[in-house]
Amino acid sequence: MPRFSPQGDRIYYRDGQRWYYVAFTGDDDEPFTSPRFVLEGEYQNPGGPEFEVSPDGKRLLLLERTAASSTTTLSLILSCGKPFESLDIGGLPLDRCEPCRTYWFDRRELEAFLKIVPPLKQKRGTGSLKLPTPATCPRCETPTLEHGSWHSVPMARCATCRGLLIGYDGIREISTKMTVDRG
Repeated sequence: MPRFSPQGDRIYYRDGQRWYYVAFTGDDDEPFTSPRFVLEGEYQNPGGPEFEVSPDGKRLLLLERTAASSTTTLSLILSCGKPFESLDIGGLPLDRCEPCRTYWFDRRELEAFLKIVPPLKQKRGTGSLKLPTPATCPRCETPTLEHGSWHSVPMARCATCRGLLIGYDGIREISTKMTVDRG
């Protein structure tokens, strides 16, 4: 299925294992440029949205086909350079960066997490979140990750996808302060 660039000036599409785009010219006689080759490779065709165009319109997010596995993972990476690892906590998929001791919560995952996990008691000694300015969201790759806090708990929130990045001690503090129906 073709995708427009966020700026609306290009249409990206797939032809087999080759990817192209056409740009709008604004000319009534020839409204599009000739197709321009982008890349070629073994990428999955999952039957739904098979690729996305980055918010800046300069990159494509594709699912690479692997012979060893039929599953695909999306690797989130923070400034430490280590990819997030995927965890399954009570059936809830979460992403954790062990070296940074931070957790990524997609929109509404924190509330679901607090419903299934009892208040955390063990303090692990994580410091404040250290993010560059502007900080790029590890999920949607836009420079919209903003520092913030909730009742003095440091966190970062993406204004685009509304995900949250919180350190372990921040999660512990939220889990003890917030009253959630865990039943």
